Amino acid sequence: MSYFADNLCGVCTHDEEERVLYGTWTSIEIQEALKHGYRVKEVYEVYNYRQREKIFDTYVNTFMKLKQESSGLPKNCYEDQGNVDKKKVNEYVQEYFNHEGVQLDASKISYNPGQRTVMKALLNSLWGKLAQNENVPVVSFIDRFHDLLEMVNDSSIEVTSLDFISDDVARTTHRKLSSLVTLPNRNVVIAAFVTAYARLELFKVLHKLGSDVLYYDTDSVIYVENIEKGHVLETGCYLGQLTDELYDKKAKSEKWIEMFCATGPKSYSYRTNEYINEDDEKKRDEIVHVKGFSLKGDTKKKITFDSIEQCVQDRKKKITTFYTEFTRSNNQTINVQQVEKKFKFTFDKRIIRNDFTTVPYGYTET
Repeated sequence: MSYFADNLCGVCTHDEEERVLYGTWTSIEIQEALKHGYRVKEVYEVYNYRQREKIFDTYVNTFMKLKQESSGLPKNCYEDQGNVDKKKVNEYVQEYFNHEGVQLDASKISYNPGQRTVMKALLNSLWGKLAQNENVPVVSFIDRFHDLLEMVNDSSIEVTSLDFISDDVARTTHRKLSSLVTLPNRNVVIAAFVTAYARLELFKVLHKLGSDVLYYDTDSVIYVENIEKGHVLETGCYLGQLTDELYDKKAKSEKWIEMFCATGPKSYSYRTNEYINEDDEKKRDEIVHVKGFSLKGDTKKKITFDSIEQCVQDRKKKITTFYTEFTRSNNQTINVQQVEKKFKFTFDKRIIRNDFTTVPYGYTET
């Protein structure tokens, strides 16, 4: 646990001026914040750009078509016996075209997880490239002393490492001291607005669900469905719509989460209403997502729903795992070492109350 999580759980004593936030935000985020009671105290600088629309539409439509075709048919395109209903397939293709302007090829619609992953990566890579770091470390192998001297004495770069991997070859790592010219394929502003719009879409969902949210990440949310409160999220197959990650095209019955626990970002587990056969034994269907740990062998046996739940109940508990790691040193030799890694409760973003509800640091009752 961090210092904040352990020690800063009392009532905030700062005045309004001390609680002011300083930062850089897009205009759409500021507009949304103003709707929810925030006030702009002072503006230091504004960047204004001529508005343009649909700058990515051709690129997105190309790979969206391939991604959607490799996602397979929706469940309503199948008959009760499991056969494909061609009429409903044609209706689905037409509806998708009417909604997205993308013409799917019915004959090519088939579930292909590999192709879907590649298409999804291509859809996300374009805007990400616009914000890619221009000044990344460069590794060089030099076999001439003159070239090495030239690099070391170059005032425009910083040599961060120098290792001789043999009597005749040196391995160097360097980066530019400053990027004087912005590359033509970089535009941080566009990338900032892409992520800002995504955050606002996530905020709409979180604001609607309120305290029924159990966990959320960049583009996902796990929540308690409450029909009486209207806390039911609509899912769909169109761009920007939510999808049900529990949905299984081959399943005969509906699937839902019955138990859930999380110890921090990208570290959670849940059990569903289904049972699976494992080692000739019927066990509850259990999913574990833990960042930084390879859930294989002994580690898979140690990090389970039950052990994660224990870490939530006892936040000082640690689960020790061991694994073999291959490393490469700067002199290009391969080493094998046994590494010890500890799994523990890591959440420190908000104050956790006794009933497991959370509030922001500095929160005061009004």
